[in-house]
Amino acid sequence: MKVIEGYVAFFDMLGFSELVREGSFSENFNKYSEILSNAVEINKDGLQYVTFSDSVVINTKNKGKEQLQYLIRAVADISFRFLTELDIPICGSISIGQFDRHEHKDGNVIIAGRTIIDAYQYEQKQDWVGVMLSPKVVRDKPDLRKCCQLPKLNSREDGEKLRKCLPVWPFIL
Repeated sequence: MKVIEGYVAFFDMLGFSELVREGSFSENFNKYSEILSNAVEINKDGLQYVTFSDSVVINTKNKGKEQLQYLIRAVADISFRFLTELDIPICGSISIGQFDRHEHKDGNVIIAGRTIIDAYQYEQKQDWVGVMLSPKVVRDKPDLRKCCQLPKLNSREDGEKLRKCLPVWPFIL
C-alpha cells in the first residue's frame, strides 16, 4: 500500500440512478468512459482515477501546485463535457491530505483515507451543481484562492490579471 500526500477530487453524477433505471445510460457508457479517460489522460501528469457507479475519485500523486492545476483542469473538463454531451451535472469537492492507494496485480484498486472522507463530506453538504475546493485546499494554496477572485475588467492591466487566472477559470464557472 502506498501512502500519498496529495489532492483528491470526489464527485457524483446527479440523476445517474434515473438514467440507469431508464436504460439510457447503457447507450452512453462508452462516451462516459471516454470523457473520464480523456480528461485524466490530457492532464495525466500524476492523475489517477477510480469510478464506481455514479461516483468518481481522482487523485494526484503529490500536493504540488501543478498537480492541483492538472486536477482542476481535468475536473473542469469532465464537468463541462458531462453536462453538454451527456446532460449529467456533477457535484463534488477537492480536498488535500494523506490517503492510501493500493493497486493490485489483478487491476483492483483500494483507495482510502481521511482526505477522501473530507472530499465526500463536502460533496454531501453541497446543494448546487459544481465542484468546490475544500477549506483545507484554500488554506494550503492561498495564491489559487486569490486567482479565483476575478478582477473587474476596467483596464488593460485588469485584462492581464484575468489572463493569469485562466488556468483555473473553467473550474469556477
